[in-house]
Amino acid sequence: MKDWWPLETYGAAWLAKNKHFLIFPISQNKILNIVAFTSAREDELKDVKESWTLAGDKASVQEEFKHFDGTVQRIIEYMDTNPQKWLLFDRLPFKEWVFAEGKVVLLGDAAHAMLPHQGRPRCSH
Repeated sequence: MKDWWPLETYGAAWLAKNKHFLIFPISQNKILNIVAFTSAREDELKDVKESWTLAGDKASVQEEFKHFDGTVQRIIEYMDTNPQKWLLFDRLPFKEWVFAEGKVVLLGDAAHAMLPHQGRPRCSH
């Protein structure tokens, strides 16, 4: 990627209505993490259910982000054929944070979970 990389950094974000695409280096700058968010209503997800092991489809990422900058298109080409896909849901806050007679207390994000970047996506690729 160094041969064609047009930006000063490997951390960048591209934003559009109901979707955004961001990248940042991980593993001591040896791996580029790619995160592509899209928003959808739950009824648009068809038979997709909440899961930690859901496989995505690179072709659908290409379709969702086809109008984004050429750099985004080239980055998507580097993605695995079946990237991980995580669904993100809004959750109502708990009415209480203490459980099991005081043996379990929720703190931080566990007590008031927030979607990434304080955004409102429901589905990410």
